[in-house]
Amino acid sequence: MTAIGSSAFSGCSSLKKLIVPTGIEQIENLTFEGCASLTEVVLPNTLEAIGASSFWNCSALESIELPESLTAIGTGAFRECVALKKIVVPSGVECIAEEMFYECASLTEIVLPNTLKEIGVDAFYNCKALTSIELPESVTAIGPSAFMHCSSLKKIVVPTGVERIEGSTFVGCSNLTEVVLPSTLKEIMGMAFRKCEALKTVILPSSLEDIGKDAFYMCPLESLFFDGTEAEFLSVSVAEGNDSILSAAA
Repeated sequence: MTAIGSSAFSGCSSLKKLIVPTGIEQIENLTFEGCASLTEVVLPNTLEAIGASSFWNCSALESIELPESLTAIGTGAFRECVALKKIVVPSGVECIAEEMFYECASLTEIVLPNTLKEIGVDAFYNCKALTSIELPESVTAIGPSAFMHCSSLKKIVVPTGVERIEGSTFVGCSNLTEVVLPSTLKEIMGMAFRKCEALKTVILPSSLEDIGKDAFYMCPLESLFFDGTEAEFLSVSVAEGNDSILSAAA
């Protein structure tokens, strides 16, 4: 046997400890979904893939050690693991899939590998205890709403190579005070920083071409710096709902 099948232990609400035997290479979709009492998981160094929603709503799970053999983690794998506090994503994983840590409300620490290329849609949605996260320079794409309602997040450094901040990426990051944008950035999409209520200063790179509708709506910007010439700044397309950008630049 090299795999544990889909939904094999789904809803086993009294299961407290799990030891996956050596030789298992894949945990399939929804395998341990709803194991609400699960507090301890031991994974083998033969494991290569964790399927979609495999640990969804394991609401008592505070930590899990992922083996270095792991290269793929599916959509929503740890969705609503509301007690999960820390996780280290192994090198070899290239994508934080859609909703992977959706509503992991207790997550305070996550370590991402320098092999990571993409962060998916809603990946860290409502991780409201997360105060900081270091994005590797290998990341070139961050999906819409990836950090939406991460209300404790204070600083974000967007890696060089990212060309677009998608819509609603940082909506409701109400304690975000510092944003570092890369020299490769071309677009800030609609509502990207909406309701970042502590964001008072922003530095825009000279590479920027477009700011979408409501990108900085309800951001109390006091200072705006543009890393380029006045002519370059005037050429940036600024959509409606960004009065704070225009007033800060005045």
